Amino acid sequence: MMIIIYLMLFLIFFIGAVLALFMISGNSTEKLKAPTSLKKNFEPVTMIISASPVPSHPETICMEKILSSVFSHIKGNVSKIILAHDIIPDDQCDKKRMHACYPKKKREEFKDTYPKYLESLKKYLEMNTFDIPIEFVQAETWGGLTGNINNAMKLVETKYVMLVQHDLEFVRDIDVNSIVADMQQHPDLKMVQFNKDHNNVFHRDPKKTGILQACHNLGKAPKDQGFGDIKKTENNTFIKTPCWTDQNHLTTTDYWRDVVYPLCEPNLPRFMEYTMNKLSPFDSVKFGTWVWSPEGFNSKKTIHHFNCRRKKPIFFK
Repeated sequence: MMIIIYLMLFLIFFIGAVLALFMISGNSTEKLKAPTSLKKNFEPVTMIISASPVPSHPETICMEKILSSVFSHIKGNVSKIILAHDIIPDDQCDKKRMHACYPKKKREEFKDTYPKYLESLKKYLEMNTFDIPIEFVQAETWGGLTGNINNAMKLVETKYVMLVQHDLEFVRDIDVNSIVADMQQHPDLKMVQFNKDHNNVFHRDPKKTGILQACHNLGKAPKDQGFGDIKKTENNTFIKTPCWTDQNHLTTTDYWRDVVYPLCEPNLPRFMEYTMNKLSPFDSVKFGTWVWSPEGFNSKKTIHHFNCRRKKPIFFK
């Protein structure tokens, strides 16, 4: 009889102990905070989308398309998007024969279409809700692409910045967080470019140094710069290129302020490529130009130029 009583007491004690452990475990789980959003765990990036008067205005289709491609394909901690708008080119562009210039007749038309475009864009931004804060800024003087970006840079407070042109839409997914992480681990990645064309190799250059586009002085560039080298990280693959591009790319604010703008300012309002492509093939350390290439030399294009200089832009299908 006593044995039965002892067994019953032991059983009651055992069940009680198990229940107590379960309750303690349950309470500790309830006290754990929900995991922080991955977005907040990575270095923030500011995106600048540069725009200027074009024949497709007053329609806002180009900016709408760019924003749509950003929200569809850019993954990561983009903390703010700045829509940087230049003003109508003045008459000095006639003297410099610049690509960014338009005939005087067209510039006169812009005086009507550009203000209408800006008003429509502001209404579009007011009527829609975006996951990322969007800030609008307009330059006071005509600076071309270089001056327009530099004006917007005054609003950038992050270490990293992605520079985007208003007619270069993203056509494949890009994990910005992983690229920034690689740039932090590999300081030689100073500028990561996103290719407008499929990666290619110039026929005259068997060492694979002509990736991205033709650039000035390529044939004279030293062959010991490592151009064509492949860098594979845990996250991405990059290919070193001698070519500097002002098309969509990711870099740091210090790189812009300390390297790019001081070199390009004397040639305002020309594109940055006008200056940088004459220099980048000769100093891979200083300029650190790489192409984001997920499939190496077989990588397809990352961005598409739908050309807002056309009355009817040709969008990616």
